[in-house]
Amino acid sequence: MKSIATWLRRWQEPVVWLPALALIAIAAWVVLGALDPASTVDVVARLIELPIQTAYAIAALGLAWLARRRQRRKLSKEEGQELWAGIVAGRRGPLIVYITDTIVWIACVVLLLHFFSP
Repeated sequence: MKSIATWLRRWQEPVVWLPALALIAIAAWVVLGALDPASTVDVVARLIELPIQTAYAIAALGLAWLARRRQRRKLSKEEGQELWAGIVAGRRGPLIVYITDTIVWIACVVLLLHFFSP
């Protein structure tokens, strides 16, 4: 029983929260979007496409994370603490490194989301 609880704690995001968020998104779309009588979109077809598009988005985010993990330099613990201390202190160099890394991450996510869009 303890091993099951440990496994669920470790894998709770992909096993519990992602499906729950997908169901909440579908429910919100049905309640807020599909009830419009002027809508010309086929509701059933759109509901079938929504989990597929969610899977595409999850795949794009995963690939972006893997690409950034592979490309970026792995900082040692001391270097990471020094970088964050510089960011908190407001020094220009660490802020530029952080902002550049964030911009590259966002660009990677946007490009992969565009690639996976149907």
